[in-house]
Amino acid sequence: MKIFISLDMEGCAGTYSWKQDDQKREEVRELMTRQLKWVIKGIQKSDKNDDVDEIVVADSHNCCDSLKYDISRIDNRIFLISGGSRPHSMMEGVQHCDVVFLVGYHAGMSAICASMDHTYSSSLIKVCINGKNMNETFINAAVAGYYNVPVALVIGDEALKQEVLVPDAMPWIEYVATKQAITRFSSKFYPYETVKQNTIAAVISALSGDVRTLPIYGFHGKTTVSVEYPSTDRADHAELLPYSKRVDGRTVEFSDDNFLTVFRTFLLMTSF
Repeated sequence: MKIFISLDMEGCAGTYSWKQDDQKREEVRELMTRQLKWVIKGIQKSDKNDDVDEIVVADSHNCCDSLKYDISRIDNRIFLISGGSRPHSMMEGVQHCDVVFLVGYHAGMSAICASMDHTYSSSLIKVCINGKNMNETFINAAVAGYYNVPVALVIGDEALKQEVLVPDAMPWIEYVATKQAITRFSSKFYPYETVKQNTIAAVISALSGDVRTLPIYGFHGKTTVSVEYPSTDRADHAELLPYSKRVDGRTVEFSDDNFLTVFRTFLLMTSF
């Protein structure tokens, strides 16, 4: 079995703002590493540990350089993916795995009482797919779903939990809440040992059954992504993409039958 872990920052225990990441870089790196170590400990304690031959960890925050190479010393099955501009972005490597863990994730742009809410870019107003508000969990789960790989575990704040644990989203996943956001840049953290033990227990539970029977999240047939920008000039640039459509002054959409094409076009749309 190959486990894929996409590690972000905003939903990790102990993180509360991007200024913290800028001013206390090493502290944030340690918080992300600690959260990952708890996940690895859960894998090691699970009944499926002997079946796991590879743990692919995609460093997925900002420039994708938060994890140090020696993270693989905690488990010789870890293969670290670092660096940006990847074809599958935060999900690079998922195409060769069997199950996905999304760690340190956060709510989508404009969520209330959410830790550092955004969807791929903190400067966008809204991202929708087929008319539904998106967060990175949904988008990245759909990338995994394109390769028929299920998501079994998500770790993040309470706001994200409210977005994903609903009937029309991903109610089957194991979820670990690390904190309750007070405002976008302040949080009430849950106790260290509580988050640690909840993480280990959730990983064990996520691996307790046959991951091949888990539902696959994704979009089928013609899929439309729309991006609302904070200014018309950014929409002016996005509209230059072939086959894109200007919806209004600040919104551009793109449609295709292939979700990977939609996803990669979305990555370009967030760069404008």
